[in-house]
Amino acid sequence: MSRPVVVLVAHGTGDPLGRAVLDGLRDAVAASLPDAEVRLAFVDVIAPRPAEVLVGTSGAVLVPLFLAGGHHVTVDVQDAVAGADGARATSALGPDPLVVEALADRVLALEPSPRAVVLAAAGSSLAAARADVDVAAARLAERLGCPVSAAFLSGPGTTVPEAIEVASARAGGVVEDVVVAAHLLAPGHFHGRAARIASEQGVRCTDPLGVHPSIVDLVHRLATTDA
Repeated sequence: MSRPVVVLVAHGTGDPLGRAVLDGLRDAVAASLPDAEVRLAFVDVIAPRPAEVLVGTSGAVLVPLFLAGGHHVTVDVQDAVAGADGARATSALGPDPLVVEALADRVLALEPSPRAVVLAAAGSSLAAARADVDVAAARLAERLGCPVSAAFLSGPGTTVPEAIEVASARAGGVVEDVVVAAHLLAPGHFHGRAARIASEQGVRCTDPLGVHPSIVDLVHRLATTDA
């Protein structure tokens, strides 16, 4: 009898370090699911595409490695499910409390007592996806006990420099007390952009969430929970 298949669906990146982080996440999830075959697919930039890794499978579970429910989750992942035998997709990762816990750990690793935080997300044309980021920001503010502003590295909404200016004012003008929390899973174009903006503004930027234990736990839970 063949093992169940779990497909982790990521955006894709040309950054070798980003690919290595995603490979590491797949390996960590695979270690937590010894009875399943865990595969990795990408919707953009690099192969393999979800349809390729689903060939010959039946009843596969697709877990979108996205921190908000944007176009790739609602269209690309659903198209892959529709073209595969008995496949189903879980929700995206965000704004689950486990994502917020991982974000909090990244922030506190840089600043044990942050006075203001900017949650920097990739961005989306979909209002629902931006609303997911707003929810994550509100939950992170509650977790950290300081103001957290949602900002976007592309598309509509508050930009990261604009949010840093507001956060600095909230921190009494002491920009060094502001942290940019990267609402991103792996290194790549958007994390590089967030880090550059933070450096230009004189603030610090967290590492991507990567293979944080809370992210591994969340993917495991999504993959093993019945629809």
